[in-house]
Amino acid sequence: MLKLATKENVLGALILGLSILGARLQSNPILYTMLFLICLSLLLVAFDKLKTSPLLIFCIGLGMLYQTTLMSPYLIGTDIQAEFYVAHLTYMNHHWNYSMPFIYNSAMGIALFAPFFSLLSHISLYWVFKALLPLFLAGVPVLLFYIYKKEFGDKASFLACFLLMAVPTFFTELVSSTRQQMAEFVLVSLFGLLLLRWKSNWKYLLVFILLVIVGLLHYSMGAIAYIYLGAFVSSVLAFRYILKTKIDIKLKILMPLILVSILIYGGYLHSVAGGRPYTAVTYLTQYLTKWVPTLWEGRANPITPSDLLPGNNTDIPPILHITSTGVTEGGNVTEDKGGTFLNMFTPVTRVALGLDFMEASTLGKVFRVLQILTQLMVIIGLVVVVRSWKKYSPKFLSLIAGAVLILVLVLLLPGFSAVLNATRFYQIALLLLSPIAIVGGLRIFRSPKVLSCILVLYLVFTSGLIYEITKQTRIGTDLPYSYALSSNRVGVAGLYTLNDGKVRDFILDNPEVRPVYSDLHGTFFLQNFIWPTEGINFLHYTYKLQPDNAYVFLTEWSEGHQSIVYWVDIGEKLVVPYNEPVTSMDTVLEGRQIIYQAGLAKLYGPKGGE
Repeated sequence: MLKLATKENVLGALILGLSILGARLQSNPILYTMLFLICLSLLLVAFDKLKTSPLLIFCIGLGMLYQTTLMSPYLIGTDIQAEFYVAHLTYMNHHWNYSMPFIYNSAMGIALFAPFFSLLSHISLYWVFKALLPLFLAGVPVLLFYIYKKEFGDKASFLACFLLMAVPTFFTELVSSTRQQMAEFVLVSLFGLLLLRWKSNWKYLLVFILLVIVGLLHYSMGAIAYIYLGAFVSSVLAFRYILKTKIDIKLKILMPLILVSILIYGGYLHSVAGGRPYTAVTYLTQYLTKWVPTLWEGRANPITPSDLLPGNNTDIPPILHITSTGVTEGGNVTEDKGGTFLNMFTPVTRVALGLDFMEASTLGKVFRVLQILTQLMVIIGLVVVVRSWKKYSPKFLSLIAGAVLILVLVLLLPGFSAVLNATRFYQIALLLLSPIAIVGGLRIFRSPKVLSCILVLYLVFTSGLIYEITKQTRIGTDLPYSYALSSNRVGVAGLYTLNDGKVRDFILDNPEVRPVYSDLHGTFFLQNFIWPTEGINFLHYTYKLQPDNAYVFLTEWSEGHQSIVYWVDIGEKLVVPYNEPVTSMDTVLEGRQIIYQAGLAKLYGPKGGE
């Protein structure tokens, strides 16, 4: 009989309950307690005081996600706002307009599954996004635990799942991408199926189906799945013909099915969303087929943010130059870092590689040491596993080759990660490299107890706890921040209220109220329901360029803090006070009447209007 009331499961339920309660009440002390229990659970497992439990892993993962997704009546993040727009169109029309030229419109999970599940279940579409879709991502570590433990044992596998969930991408970036949440679950299921000791040919048909589904759920994840499988097939051939090792994979069946799935994948991407997904994936293949030195000339990005939005006329958040005084006047100013290869990486990639170590604060340096240590663990783990490769399943090692290939592509070709971000590629590689990191960590520290303490310290930083308790204000790459802990205080993510929703609904119901300008968070909030090219724009970096005949929407957070938020770069935002002289929202609002107000949320009319 299945025993549910175990110490492990009770602890997991408590973690999940605190996450939900802390998010709904927006209480940091409750979320601090949740993080304490998560760290405690790892230590108890490492010190043999607690058994490993898949349910505990699931509750930890879901708790890390729910602390953000449940903290507002609306959605938290950037990509998810546009994802909801696509889903809501299908929901309202009761059919999917697959030809709409919006790249997110190619993701069947949000374009079909989410809206029709909402219609059939009578669950609010908002709650499908906030509460149900995160279940897929929370299930990823659970599936991986079962994959890992066949190779590394229960305790090491638990530590590996903890490391995967402690990487900030898991509970920050992926919270905003329900497409990737679903696609990762299917991709990991595909991994498990390949590793399954099932000799029936039906196995390969299921692999084919899952491979097609990954591409239907997320165009970039489909390409990544093929990178994994390409490395997998190559490694299987190497094991079979070079190392003379038996491996129970029927390539004569698998390879034709992969080729057929590529045709389906390419044809699908070319036929939906105006062919924009096909353009995006073609961008990846360009970096795979061109000679490497030609890519080191700069961070070329033929796919601009406007290409990924519905239409090409939407203003893109300006790249700002951060100084101690705020915004530098003069337009899209970026710091000249020179043309060397190392300076072509995005800020978050530079953090991962430690390239900005000397620029970081004291706490930032401590975090970088921990981050580099986890990467050193991966490298040492790979060396250990390669030297003792006969101890491991050849199929598992073949899958690891795909993860290594992804990291090599990201490091050698800086532009390769432009579509998905280097941080997401790293997290995807860790799906199979996390246990390798644990092998490396055990070789370094010689004890799971010591290693668990290092992982706890790593989570203390990556969870945003250090950022929040030290009251950091800069939203950048110096220290990891948390949407759940710091959005209300600093504005790291849009924390929308019911009053914000009322003003947005007024804008939606009055199409003559156009164009509307807002800051980063306000503009994304409007994109829940309004096509961006229908006059929805980001505020300009300077009041001198702000049109007098435009409307201005400001959220309760902006009005309460008298500040607006700009996008700067990946992982970086800039909070600018209303009285900052270059942006000067005070000047922008001067002479404007309030057209509609709910609480502190306001819609200002054109200048000189009544």
